[in-house]
Amino acid sequence: MTNGNGDCFEVAVELMWNVFGEECDALLVHAMVAHPGTGRRHPHAWVEWAGSAIDMSNGLCVVMPVELYRRLAQHGKLIEYNRHEMAENLVESGHYGDWDLRRST
Repeated sequence: MTNGNGDCFEVAVELMWNVFGEECDALLVHAMVAHPGTGRRHPHAWVEWAGSAIDMSNGLCVVMPVELYRRLAQHGKLIEYNRHEMAENLVESGHYGDWDLRRST
């Protein structure tokens, strides 16, 4: 999270870069989600691959079906990046994200 309370953006990028190869169809996902305790909306990142959502932020290891993860996250705006798009955004921005969630649509 970009507010300093978590490491989801960095962890998701590192997972995409170091675990999934260049030819893999994994997606980096950025979304505005609801905090499970407070309901407060905040930016979050995870990886989706082969029908599973993978969230290793803050020392967790959550793997579950994409549909269930997205439903539990109660996401609002959601943006998917393939490996090439992720690399472009990393170079252009100089940081792990979020890159587009707060831009007006």
